[in-house]
Amino acid sequence: MKILILAQTPPPYHGQAIMQKYLVDTEWDWCEKIHIRMDYSNEIDEIGKFELSKIIALFKIVLRVLKERIKGQIDVIYYPPAGPNKIPFYRDIITLLLIRWTTKKIIFHFHAGGINKLLENLNPVEKYFAGISLRYPDASIVLSKNYFSEVSWFQSKKIYVVQNGIEDVFPNFKSEIKKNGFTILTIGIISEEKGIYDILEIAKLFKQKNKNFYWMIVGNFISTKLEKKC
Repeated sequence: MKILILAQTPPPYHGQAIMQKYLVDTEWDWCEKIHIRMDYSNEIDEIGKFELSKIIALFKIVLRVLKERIKGQIDVIYYPPAGPNKIPFYRDIITLLLIRWTTKKIIFHFHAGGINKLLENLNPVEKYFAGISLRYPDASIVLSKNYFSEVSWFQSKKIYVVQNGIEDVFPNFKSEIKKNGFTILTIGIISEEKGIYDILEIAKLFKQKNKNFYWMIVGNFISTKLEKKC
């Protein structure tokens, strides 16, 4: 079996890229696994923005898929659709219009939430091209059952729940809670959708109640504008 994995791996470092790197690095002896890197962005603040280099990257990726198809039948293509941002969404439409015919089956892996909101606001032309490129995958993977309603538009033949998980590299590590206080660690891209305003509001409530706490946030801001506001 020949499986083609189209996935972004770091850089930039964010949840989806790291989880896909685990998938790419895992050794499978039951198939021929080929990774084609979706190298559209190298920095967090480049994600979701239009750049000429990304168009060039898109067609390079499509050409690599076509070359693999010329070598032989592709049994499965693994593809992670973008989140609720129109530029990556258009990229997905163009890419899948050009490559879906090359494979027997296609699997979507949804890491980002909120795509249902984008789909609700498409115009008729966008809906048509989205329908012929993105609908009816053979399977979809979501992070939890809560995502079922978000991806219902795609009408997947099957939906599987695979929760994110990482290797336990510190098996003997024991966290130390500060005396009469606590520490909160938040990891991920810092954006409104990821809840940064909720974090600030909760921290404000803790302070009003004289709670002794330390909140560490690890991740890049989605934009300098948001960083200044926070």
